[in-house]
Order: sequence, then C-alpha cells, then structure tokens
Amino acid sequence: MYGSGGGELDSGPPQRLRIAVLGPLRAWRDGSPLDLGPVKRQAVLAALLLRQGAVVSHGQLLDGVWGSEPPASGHKVLASHVNPLRRALDAESTRHTESVIRSGKGWYRFVVDGIRLDVADLTERGDEALRTKASGDLDTATDQLSAALALFRGEPLANLPGPYAQAERERLSERRRALRLKRLECLVLLGRFGEALDDVAAEAASSPYDESLLALRMRALYGCERQAEALNAYQGMRVRLRDELGVDPGEELRRVYEAVLRHDDASLLGTAAPPAQTLSRPAARGDHAAAEPMRPGAPGRAAHPPRDSARPAPAELPHGAAGFAGRTEELARLHALLPPEQGRGVANTVVVSAIGGAAGIGKTALAVHWAHQVRDRFPDGQLYVNLHGFDHDRQPLRPGEALELLLRSLGLAASEIPANDEAQARAYRTLLADKRLLVLLDNAASAEQVRPLLPGSPSCCVVVTSRNRLGDLVARDGAHALPLDLLLPAEARALLSETLGTDRLSAEPLAADELIRLCGSLPLALRVAAARLAGDPGLRLADLVTEMSEGNRLEALEPDGDDGSPLRTAFSASYGVLAPAARRLFRLLGLFPGPELTADTAAALLDAPVQQARRLLSALAAAHLIEPATAGRYRFHDLLREYAQERAQVEETAADRGAALRRVLIRYLNAARAAGGTWLFPELPHDLAPGDQPDVSFAAGAGPWLEAERANLLAVINHAGRHGPRPVAWHLTNALFGYFWLHLPRATWEATAQTALDAATAEGDLFGQAAMHSSLGLLKSDRGYGRQAVDHHTRVRDISRELGWAVGEAAGLGGMAQAEWSMARLDSAREHVVTGLRITRDVGNRHLEALGLVVLGVTCRDLGRLREAAGHIELAMKRNEEIGWNDHSLALQNLGLVYWELGRLADGLEILGLGVIGDRSGGYRNDRAMMLDAVARINIELGRHDEALEQAERAFAMVKDKGRRWIQAGILNTVAAAHRSLTDFDRSVRAGHRALTLARESRHQRTEADCVLGLSLTHEQRGRYDEARSHAEQALSLARDHSFRVVEGQALTALCAIAESEAAHPTAVRLGHEALAMHRRTGHRLGEARTLMVLSRALHETEDAAAAPMRQQALAVFSAVGVPPVGYEDLDW
Repeated sequence: MYGSGGGELDSGPPQRLRIAVLGPLRAWRDGSPLDLGPVKRQAVLAALLLRQGAVVSHGQLLDGVWGSEPPASGHKVLASHVNPLRRALDAESTRHTESVIRSGKGWYRFVVDGIRLDVADLTERGDEALRTKASGDLDTATDQLSAALALFRGEPLANLPGPYAQAERERLSERRRALRLKRLECLVLLGRFGEALDDVAAEAASSPYDESLLALRMRALYGCERQAEALNAYQGMRVRLRDELGVDPGEELRRVYEAVLRHDDASLLGTAAPPAQTLSRPAARGDHAAAEPMRPGAPGRAAHPPRDSARPAPAELPHGAAGFAGRTEELARLHALLPPEQGRGVANTVVVSAIGGAAGIGKTALAVHWAHQVRDRFPDGQLYVNLHGFDHDRQPLRPGEALELLLRSLGLAASEIPANDEAQARAYRTLLADKRLLVLLDNAASAEQVRPLLPGSPSCCVVVTSRNRLGDLVARDGAHALPLDLLLPAEARALLSETLGTDRLSAEPLAADELIRLCGSLPLALRVAAARLAGDPGLRLADLVTEMSEGNRLEALEPDGDDGSPLRTAFSASYGVLAPAARRLFRLLGLFPGPELTADTAAALLDAPVQQARRLLSALAAAHLIEPATAGRYRFHDLLREYAQERAQVEETAADRGAALRRVLIRYLNAARAAGGTWLFPELPHDLAPGDQPDVSFAAGAGPWLEAERANLLAVINHAGRHGPRPVAWHLTNALFGYFWLHLPRATWEATAQTALDAATAEGDLFGQAAMHSSLGLLKSDRGYGRQAVDHHTRVRDISRELGWAVGEAAGLGGMAQAEWSMARLDSAREHVVTGLRITRDVGNRHLEALGLVVLGVTCRDLGRLREAAGHIELAMKRNEEIGWNDHSLALQNLGLVYWELGRLADGLEILGLGVIGDRSGGYRNDRAMMLDAVARINIELGRHDEALEQAERAFAMVKDKGRRWIQAGILNTVAAAHRSLTDFDRSVRAGHRALTLARESRHQRTEADCVLGLSLTHEQRGRYDEARSHAEQALSLARDHSFRVVEGQALTALCAIAESEAAHPTAVRLGHEALAMHRRTGHRLGEARTLMVLSRALHETEDAAAAPMRQQALAVFSAVGVPPVGYEDLDW
C-alpha cells in the first residue's frame, strides 16, 4: 500500500512557511504549527491561497466562502478574517505591503512565491510519475505514484465550508482518484495482481459506479486466473448501472469485458496504451506495444460492422488568412510539439493565448495557419469549433453544445446525439479512438469548457486558443502554453512602464499581465490604459482589470467616451475612410444577433440590392473591420462588434436601428419558409410579409443554405423570442420543422421550441402556442415519451378548436395519432389521423397531409390493412414531391416494410434503391438504418442470406449506440432471422433475446411481438417445440391484444408448423386454416404461401386429396413474388 499519511511534507530541513491542503488545512512556520482560526477563516485562506497568486475581488471571496447567503455586513466581514490570517502567517515585523496577503481597493491577493504548498508537490510528483509511466519504467512509476498519493492526509480541505472549498475538494479528490487508477494500472501491468486487488477492494466501497476501477479489478482478476469472477463483476456493474442510473456500461469497461471473454492476454495484461492526456510527451518512436493492446479493432477482437465508411474525413479548418507572415518562433514551437512521425504518442494540447488587433493576425490566424501546414499528418480529418468564449452578446458555448457540433462533424445524425453532456463526451471519445485527427478549439473561455472536448485517443492533437491563459488546463491536463501577443511581454511591460513606472508594475505583476492580456498587447490599447492609470494614482491595476473583465472593454478603457482618444482612433482609422454606405453597413452589422454575416444579411440591414451589399462587405474585409469565415461568410472580432454597436447607437436613430433589425429578421423568416416549407402557416401575418424585399434564391440549393445558416437561424429565433418581434420566433421555428426533424439534435430543437412557446405565451398568441405545442409533442413522441406527447397534441387540438383553426386541429389530431401508434393504440390512432386528414384536405395543406398519410400508413400496416397502408404511403410520397420535399426516407422505410409483407419484393428493392442501401452522409440515421433493415428482410426472402446478414449488421451498427431502442430491437430481430436462415441457431437465439430485451425496455409492443415470434421460429427449426410453442402463443396473445393482424397470422402459422412437426395433424389443419384466412385478409402473401405449404404437409400425412392442390397454390405464390426454391425447400414434402 502507498499509505495515507502526510509525513513527507514535514521531512527534510524546516521551511519558513509551509501550507498543506491535502487534508485538513494546516500551516507551519519554521516547523512550528500555526493557528489558522475557525473554519470560516480557513475557507477565506483557501479561497485566496489556491488562486495561484491571482487577484481576488471582494465579491469573488464572498461568493466563494458564503455562497448564496452572504453576511449582512457584506465585504466588511473580510477584514475580520484577513487581518488575523496575516498575523498568523506573516513573520514578525512584516510590513503591511510585504504581507503574504496583499490588498487593494476591492481586492486581495495571496503571494505564493517562496511558500511550499503540498498541492504544488502533488502536481510535480504526479506529473513526474506520469512521464515515467509513459516512458515504460513501471516499477519507478509505481513508487513515484505512491509517493504522490502519500501527500494526501485525508479529505482535501476537510470540513471547510463554502462553494469554493467544495469545488477545490472535488478537483483534488478527482486528481487523487486519477493517480490511484494510474498506480493500479501499473500494478496490473507489472503482474502484481494480488496487490492490485487489495487496493481495489479498499476503494470499491466508496466508488460503486466507478467503471475505470472495475475495469482494473477485472484485469487483475483475470491475471489471477479468476475469469468467472471478472465476468460476474461486470454483470453486477451492468445491472447496477441499468437499475439505478438507467445507463449501460461505457466503452472502456465493455472492451475489457470482451477481452476477458476472448482470453486476450495481450489486451488485458500487456503494456497498456496510455490514455490520451494533454500532459506528458509523446511515446518514444517505435514503442508500439504501449499503444496497441486496448486499441479498438486490434487483432483478436470480434469484428464489428463498419460505420459509415464512405463518409469523407472532416476538413473544417477555416481558410488561412491571406498574407500571413512572421510568427517564425511560434510556428517552430508548435511544430516541436509533434513527434517526427505522428504515431500513438500522448495527445498535444496547445493553448494559444492572445487577442488579435483589428488589422492584425492573432491567435486564430496562427492556429489555422499552422493547422493547414500539418493537416497531412492527420489523415482522419480536422475539426474546428468556435467556443465563443468572449463574445459580447452571447454566452460561451456549453461543453454539450460544442460536443453536439463535434459529433455532427464526425457523422452522427441529429437524432443520435445523446441528450446529456456526459454521454456526448463518451460518444465523442469513442468516435476519435485511434484516429489521427486534429481538433482546433477556438476562443475558449475556461479549462472547464475545454476539458470535456479533449479526445481520449493519444493519436489526436488538440489546439486550443483563448484570451485566458487557461492555467488550470496547463496545471491539471499538461497543456503546452504558447502565449501569443502582438507585442512580446517584455515589450508590453516596457510600454506600461514608460507611463506608470516600474515600481507600480512590480507591485501588481499579475494584474499587469492580465491588463496586457485584456488589451491584447495592442500598443494603442495599452497606452490608453496606462494614461487612465497615470491620471488616477488611486486606481489600481487590479481595479481596471476587474472593470474590463465585467463590462464593456471600450468603456472601461475610455470611461469619458472621448471619441478622439487613441484607441477609438485605431478602430475609426479604417472606419472613417470608408464610403458612407460601407460605414453604415459596418454599424448595422453590429445589431445582427447571429455569429456569421452574409451578403443577404447585409442587404436586408441596408434595404439595398445584394450586389451592392456584397461589394460593401468586401470593403469592410479589406479594412480588417470584419474577418472572413468561409467563402462568402464573415464574422466580427469581439472588440469591433462592440465598436460597431457603439457607432450604431450614436449614428442611427432608434427607429432606424429597429427597422434594420426587423428587416433582417423578416428576411430570415421568409428565406426559411422558402427553404423549409410553410407547414402550419401557409400565410404570414401582414406585418411579417417580405414586402418589397427581393425573392429568396438558393444558389447551392435549400438544404446547403439551411445547414450553413443554422447557427444564425437559431440566434434569430432566440433574439426574436426575447427581444421581439416575438411572432418571428414561432413562425421561424414552424418553417424549420422539417429541417429540424432531419438535422437538429433533439435537445437543441426542444430548447428552441420552448423559447418560441414562451414567446407566444408572453404575446398571448394562441396560434403560436398551438404550433409550438405541436413541435414539442412530436419531439416527445420521437424520444419515447408517448403520454407527454399526447398531452401536447391534445393541447394543440383544444386550442385550435377554440380558435376555429382547422389546420391546427388537424395537426393536433395527427400528432395524437402518431403518439398513439407508438403506444399501440391503433384503433384510436386510426380514428384521429383519418379525422385529421379529412380536415387537412378540406383546407388544402399538403405538408400536413403528407405527414398524416405516413402516420395512417404505419397504423394500417400494424392493423394488417397492408394494401391500404401501401396506398397511403405512396400518396404521401406524391404529396412530398408536389410541395418540393425531396427527402422520402420516413415514407420509404415504412413502404419497404409494407411491400415486404405484401410480397412485392422486387418493388421493395426498387423503391429503396442503391442510394438508400449505401451509407449516405446526410439525413436521419435511424431512417437510413430502417431502410437498410427493410432491404435485408427482403434479401432473406430471396435467399441472399449472407448479403442480408451483412446489411442487417451494418444497419445495427448505425443505431447500436444512439438509436431508439425499438429500432435497435427491430434490426436485431432481422439479424436473428438472417442467422436462422444460415442455420446458425445459437447466434440467432442470442440476437433474438437481445432484440426482445430492447423491445420490452422500449415498451414498443409491435416490435416485441415480432421478436417473440422470431424466437419461436428459431426454436421450431432447432426442434425445441415446447419453447417454440410458448413463444408463438405469447406472440399470438400480443397480436390479438393490440390488433396486429399480420403477426396474428404469422403466429398461427408458427403454431400450425409446430403441431405438424409433432404429428398433431388435426390441430395443424385447424390452425392452418385460421392462419390462411388471416393472411388472405391482410394480403400477407408470403405468410399465405408458407401456411399453404405446411397445411399441404399435414394433409399429405393424412392422405387428404387436398394436399397436392394446396402445395401447387403455395408454389405459385412463391413463384409470383420471386422467392427461389431455396427459400421454401425446407417446407416442401
């Protein structure tokens, strides 16, 4: 054991001042313990001490220690804690200005220079141990990790109150956990399995859900030849996670489980690949063993179907800035972070810290330029995300929002992206595993924002740009800091010193560094800041830093609003020489809420032709007042956006500003309607009509326009919902319904629809409320919340009836039907959708008619009205074409299944087509998987069993991690059928049971009935007639309870075949005639043919003359639908 005492901190010669936080907070001077006072005072000390010398405002201290219950005396209470701390910590006769706790107007700072902290020792020892481990010296690494862990004396900051202490306690505890796991991994790799198991046992009780800990325990158990215990431990965790948290084990634990099943010594006991960390150097060249064992897809692992293998690698880097020059030293440092040959070394995380001048090249330009130089080293692609860490008019991207963008770029459809951040991060790391891929995270706000976006694979490289130093990312994750400024730090400090003097800068070195950062090392900005500080000797650097951080930076630097000041002159130099029209466009662009600017946006703001707007945008780009994003699209720099908004406030009247913004919002609304459809609102209110604005055209097509404008469209909805005109919010959300269905992550769509619903409620607009309830209802149904969906759609129907709004009532009825279909309330669903379609046709809304026809089609299919189902879905596709909706995937997946059940096999393959069979990069992945599943089912009937199995497994690969469970179950049932057709009954049973479990978990009764029936067929072919009969009777009961007539006929056929196999011929004949009648009623031709064949066998055994004619009828049906003899030879006699 590595121990839990803290003796090492006190060893060696005495230090003047030592402080320990890795346990109860303690301090010593010259070896003697110090009295730090009550726990609240200690919490104040911790909140200052652990900021690493940074300036801490009074407000930050109060929030960190007292949280939501600040003391009545406010910041005055701080002195009553700080002064006793100074007396305790400072040496005798220490002057106030030399105290370890410095102060100024509104702030405190703890000077950490010369003070020994156990947490600093922890960082040093832990990082050294990880470097040693990466080098392959596991014995030494184990000892070093033990020494690092011995620094902990219990719970960090034990018993200290307040949010800050709690956050630090959690951070340090997580660091302790990570080091313990690294030590355990070393023990496993060294073969010290018994010692590893002892340590795991000590940890397990407090970490019942820790999958990484269990993975190491399983590896140690395997090393002790206790494979059964390892497998039982996994099953116990799987059940616990499912029952208590509602989740499945993660990828890491599943890989270990699979390796135990395979007896994969290399993966479990060999030299483990270090997980991707931004700390530590790349692995030595040629050291492939360290990276190989746990790599997904390594030799010895079971093969899995490929995922969208045809999808091109992402290449998202913005184009390099024209005329990029210099930065030779910085580029060399970036290149040095990569090994000579990109192998499986440790991930490199680069922090580029700077702010770009209006006319200069900043951090993003450098990062993009370097990324283009090395992109050939990353053949699996390059990802780019702007994290908006310092945008003036929007919050930074949350990690979940950034992960949604990254997962979309990696090929996941909107519906496949998990709703919670943790699951998104797991999916992201899985997709990047073993990929040689470059990730550029631009404009980060904090380490906490970046950390979930770091890959787990050591073959990836991450570049992070930020105005902040991201010190925590450096300290905890080993990022390589690369400060980038327009001036070198020494030059920037020298500039400040010319005005303020070196003494003033030396008194506040950290505040001076932060001021340089906030000014972006722009010389003119630094001079303005220095002039303000020089004019007010009582103003501390820290005060100005706080003012700039929390408010408008231009105003903070120039509080008097002096338009002639040097800083505004720097921006106005380019602005002032522009033509009047270009100047007006610049200031109006500052009003636009979206992140990117286009010629169409500019034209709407100006109320001018697009050609003129495009020329003016080029003039602004040439003056460096906007920055190119991609071809034809531009973005603002944050300071210039503030300046543009300021000029608009000064030079434009409120009426003109409102009119310009209203024009651009209405332009987006009408463009979205042209691209996405009118849906519930064929006509707009008069005040939202385009008026004299030109018609919208899409050079590259409506789909690419919607994709390019998605961020802008969401920003417009959000702005309109909160600031007006509110009706734009719900009309725009309505127009984007179809696009959102296919392309938007469900969590984002739900938040957007809720914003629009809130706007409609605030406006008192019942039409808008009904429309947004309709979207929310469909979302709830799609995510498996049928009852909530019915509630939303009932609200739509009731509001619409109150308004006399026929379209809304039809939408409510259709939505109710869709939700009821998903819950197997088929008669009610059919009644509602038929009523809704009648209304829809009366009012002539073909968008709603097309959706309603699909709902009616799937309902009729489940009711066994197959010919009606085919007619409805075929008509839905015709309506789609009439309204210009070119994505037929929702209709096609269902029509393919209907054609399969009708025996129209050739028609089914024709409508699905090669374009559907292939792995396309666009669209809704669940839909594509279900179409491929329908193709597999048809190919099973045609005797193409190997091809069908490959297709079904490929379909399952599309949805196994992110698809709806009932869809996963249905596809797995097809996999089971393919194995059954290949007489691989063991695999068929395993797949069938997995399918049935998923179907029951999803509470999708039709899929459950299909899965139960599939197991019956497999057991019957194996000769296990009792099991076959039990499953067939279950399927029959489900079918009759819910009116699944096709399944009812199939179950009767299965029971007929079982009876015939057991020589119960009278029973077989009776059941066969019941099944035959049902199949002829539903139109299920293949069921009819199979039943005729089994009946003919039963009659043949009793020497009934009807046997031969029935056999001929069966052969005729098989021949008519195209089934080759191999497809039914096992049924013949």
